[in-house]
Amino acid sequence: MNPSQKERFSEALARVAGDEDTLGMLATIAAEDAPDMMRELRREVADGDMPEVARTSHALKGLLSAFETKEPVSGLEALIEAARENDPVTVASLHQKIAPSLADLLEEIRQLAS
Repeated sequence: MNPSQKERFSEALARVAGDEDTLGMLATIAAEDAPDMMRELRREVADGDMPEVARTSHALKGLLSAFETKEPVSGLEALIEAARENDPVTVASLHQKIAPSLADLLEEIRQLAS
C-alpha cells in the first residue's frame, strides 16, 4: 500500500488490525465481486424488482463496508429501506445519486487490490 492508500483506508486497516495483506485480499475479493453486484443492482432498479434491490444492496453494503462505513456505503442503507418499503421512485433516485460514488470507491478498491 502506498501512503495515500494507507491514509484513505486507515479505518479499514484498523478493522483488520493493520494487516495490509488481509486488506489486500479483501480488496481482491471486492474488486472481483462488486462490479457484477453493481450491474445486477442497476438492472434490478431499472426493472423495479424491489425485493432483489434490497437483497443486492444489502450484500453490496456488506462487501464494501470492510473499506468504508460512511458515504457512499452508508447511502445503501436508505436504498435498502426504500426497496423494503416498495418505493421504486425513491429507489431510482437514491441509486442515481450514489452509483457514481460507489463506482469511485470501487476503483479505489481495485487499485488497492493491484
